[in-house]
Amino acid sequence: MEFLEKPEDYKDWIKLAEHAATLEELTAVEKTSANRAFRFLALEFGTDFLKQWKGAPHPLWMQILNLAPWTRKWIILFARDIRELKSCRGYDGLISRLKGRESFDEGQSVLRAASRLARAGFTVEIDPSVQSGDVVKKPDLLIRDAQSGDQLYCEVAILGASKPSQDAYETLRSVTDILWRSVPFILYCGRVQRTLSAAHLHEVVGKVMETLESVQRDGHFRSCVVAGVVEIGIAPKEDETMLFAWAEERGLRIGEFIGPGYDVDEVARTKNKIIKEQEQIPRTSAGLLILENSNLFLRMVNPEAVASELEEAVYAWPHLLMTVVTGGWTGKIDEEVRMIGDHVLIRQQVVELIAENALILLNRFCEVKISPGCITRIYNAWREKDRVEW
Repeated sequence: MEFLEKPEDYKDWIKLAEHAATLEELTAVEKTSANRAFRFLALEFGTDFLKQWKGAPHPLWMQILNLAPWTRKWIILFARDIRELKSCRGYDGLISRLKGRESFDEGQSVLRAASRLARAGFTVEIDPSVQSGDVVKKPDLLIRDAQSGDQLYCEVAILGASKPSQDAYETLRSVTDILWRSVPFILYCGRVQRTLSAAHLHEVVGKVMETLESVQRDGHFRSCVVAGVVEIGIAPKEDETMLFAWAEERGLRIGEFIGPGYDVDEVARTKNKIIKEQEQIPRTSAGLLILENSNLFLRMVNPEAVASELEEAVYAWPHLLMTVVTGGWTGKIDEEVRMIGDHVLIRQQVVELIAENALILLNRFCEVKISPGCITRIYNAWREKDRVEW
């Protein structure tokens, strides 16, 4: 911690870089990569970028304040994705989005999609302008496949959370933020069984804090259970066996935290978003639509049924070659690649506490002919496993 002794040290890219290089939980390659990643971000965002934020912080701030090793792996991937696109036309506009507090989430979605496609072998242009009839459209990306000569316009969009899911997430976030700040020094798992009012949530958070403090003080497993509301198990690494047994009795896994349910049809919301966002893709070329909706995957019980519902929204548009629905969360996931007809479901653990999902829906009725090799490269863009290195 010698590099981060004062609050202002957390706003110094170089001190953050030097600190990351000392984390014992990182491998030698990861330490070097994290050091280089912070130094690269200092160049691209500006040396004073972290110092300028007052009041509401920039979204990057939460990853920087959390010193858990997995956040440094996230920083490596974030910086690596930016570096992948540095030579792309439109790069400066993407950096402007990422530097903005309000535009960061949108920019990060474009960044993630564009970098995946670039690593898969496509030439990427960001924010291209294209004449479509009497209208000039600006889809997020234009990708070109040098091997086949194919090109596709891509629109990237985030499906905002519904009000019930926002309320449920706020309940989950308020409880789990306490625990995440103590990772990797404690292990935990649990569930919140319903969305809580502000007053009730405040009371429950207090109980969770008391339980965490007991674990940190005594060094033994503790549980926080309020019938019908919340059940949480917390333990230091030395008492992992007790936590494992407690979790197994309740159908939980260490590192997993289940949020409250809510009654929203995420499949219908996703279909409507496909219908709306395909309008941004010019009809002059094949289109690729990339939608981010983590809630779809959090509530997905039957992937085959979901794919069957969503494919009809894709089949309706002759210019739309593929729709990729993505989503992720902080937690654990069982990795898999599952074929569902022409479609593919991909679940990956990116780093210890970052899970990502992708449902790739192919439109076999697309009227724009695209080579099989190009289609395979799009699949591979999401199938490729991330490597946490610079």
